[in-house]
Amino acid sequence: MMYCPTRTTSPILTSCSNVAHMIQIVKIYGYTRCEKSLHRSLTLVDKFISGDELLEEVFQMACLLGHVSYDLFYLTAALRNDALLITLDKDLKTLAEKQNVKTN
Repeated sequence: MMYCPTRTTSPILTSCSNVAHMIQIVKIYGYTRCEKSLHRSLTLVDKFISGDELLEEVFQMACLLGHVSYDLFYLTAALRNDALLITLDKDLKTLAEKQNVKTN
């Protein structure tokens, strides 16, 4: 039997958890403050888009651009909504700029 998060789990949840975890590991903030920041960080999102809605387009872009799908969920959402893509990932930022997506 295989268990996995729901298909609609947003990559942002994984990212928020990873960032909070890294901050806690390097002892910038303690566990409790990092845990509280998880829910606060989600308030920065204006609209959640189902991964199912983006899946085929992300796959096409991954094949065309030779980039990992995980990042392309963010890029695809930004492209579709003419939105700013906020990232610290230099490769994703470069890729986004080549697709005329505004970045931080």
